[in-house]
Amino acid sequence: MTGTITGLQCRMARGLLKVSETELGNMANVSIATIRRIEAADGNPPVRMKNIEAVHDALLATDRLVFTETGVAPPT
Repeated sequence: MTGTITGLQCRMARGLLKVSETELGNMANVSIATIRRIEAADGNPPVRMKNIEAVHDALLATDRLVFTETGVAPPT
């Protein structure tokens, strides 16, 4: 289920889930600095692909959102 996300999608997903940067970092096993770099990016984040994939997978593992072309949404 590995994939990639944009900074906008990460910010939107974190907001939808109501989790902090720290909580998301713990969920994905990445640093808070990595979460901040991902979220600050316009488009593709300047971080290692394995970290982007870890954040993507951690967000999807909640089963509380889906990624769309323009952001995120609750599952239907």
